[in-house]
Amino acid sequence: MTDPVGLVFDFDGVIVESVDLKTDAFRTLFAHERAHVEAIVAYHRREPGMSRYEKFDYVYRHILKRPLEPDERDALGARFGELVTKAVECCPEVPGATACLRAQLAAGRPAFLASATPEGELRRIVEARGLTPYFRGVYGSPRPKAAIVRAILDEYGGEPADWWFVGDAMNDWRAAKAIGMTFIGRVKAGEPDEFPVETHRIPDLTTLLMSPTRPPA
Repeated sequence: MTDPVGLVFDFDGVIVESVDLKTDAFRTLFAHERAHVEAIVAYHRREPGMSRYEKFDYVYRHILKRPLEPDERDALGARFGELVTKAVECCPEVPGATACLRAQLAAGRPAFLASATPEGELRRIVEARGLTPYFRGVYGSPRPKAAIVRAILDEYGGEPADWWFVGDAMNDWRAAKAIGMTFIGRVKAGEPDEFPVETHRIPDLTTLLMSPTRPPA
């Protein structure tokens, strides 16, 4: 693995330990759907890294089996944001996150965020946590992650394989592989590991600090 030109990070589950917070919010959002709430939460957990709005579309089409009107879709998204924003601003970071970002900045490697969180909400959270100075760009939905990382590479250049995408979900893996980026999977201890066998894995971001340039194989 060559030294990275730059790094792209997912946010939830990679920079901050917010995955369970968002699962709880999904359960709260659909608590009134008593016959379906467990199926809805199970679907949410199966698809980390996907936009909340894409999840709402799936839930209504395939689980609730009724139309989702645009106004209701917007209201669900706003309510979800209300449930999670303050909690994510205050939740613990993934071990080693700030130290890793600080090291990349000191080394002159550009770092970016590519998240399924709505972009405005993501930027407010990153600012509230004091992380904005570490990133050249903070990007979120509605653009898909593959489109985000493609735009980053178009602007900053370099061979795709010389960039690292650090993510915790198959949606992240697919975004990286779509344009040939090197993918590093964060697999939290005790959590399911769905990545292909050849994937480089790290338990948290302290592992990226073991070498100034590369994670362990």
